[in-house]
Parts: sequence; structure tokens; C-alpha cells
Amino acid sequence: PLAEEYSFLVTVLPAGGYFGKGGGEVGVDALVMEEHDRAAPHGTGHVKAAGNYAADLEPVHYAKKKGYGTTLYLDARERRYIEEFSVCN
Repeated sequence: PLAEEYSFLVTVLPAGGYFGKGGGEVGVDALVMEEHDRAAPHGTGHVKAAGNYAADLEPVHYAKKKGYGTTLYLDARERRYIEEFSVCN
């Protein structure tokens, strides 16, 4: 049976050290990817698999060449909603 009510939580943790910037936490500029998908509908995004990271290799290198720290993906179906950063786990 389904629950009659639930709590939706969003957890955000700073990851400045992950990007190699010392001296306190700072923001990271992200390039919004409008022509690439991180996880396609009915894909394997629901499982932890090495292949899930391959879709981001070319886009993240492109973003870094443009001066961005990472990539931000929109939903693959409508490209209207924020889905995830490339560094999300």
C-alpha cells in the first residue's frame, strides 16, 4: 500500500573542495546543457553504473573549455526542469 502522506526533502551540501578551490566554499559556474542529456527517459539512470557517466564526458570537457566548472542538465523529455549537475551522485 502507498503512504497517505510523505515528506519531500532536498539536501544541499557545499562541495568547494571537490572543485579544487581552497580558502572556503565558493560557488561554481555551470553551463546549462540544452542539447545533451545526462539520463534519457527509460534509461539506466536509476542504477549505479559506470556507463551513466559516459554521457557527460564530451559536454563537461566543452563546458570546462568555456570556463565553466561543471554542467547542469535539464529534463530530457521537455527541457523545462532542472534535472541534475554532472557531478551529482
